[in-house]
Amino acid sequence: MDVVDAIAAVECGEDDRPLEDVIVNSVTIGTYSAAQSGSTPASGASGSDSAA
Repeated sequence: MDVVDAIAAVECGEDDRPLEDVIVNSVTIGTYSAAQSGSTPASGASGSDSAA
């Protein structure tokens, strides 16, 4: 969540766009199991595509 917090802290202009470009240099995709961490997924993260 450190990356999310850093992006959220970037100063924005009147149009709510960052004053400086925010660049993601790399992304690591891995597997996640709620059973391993002992927590439950966030609301809406169940993977179903039902529209409200």
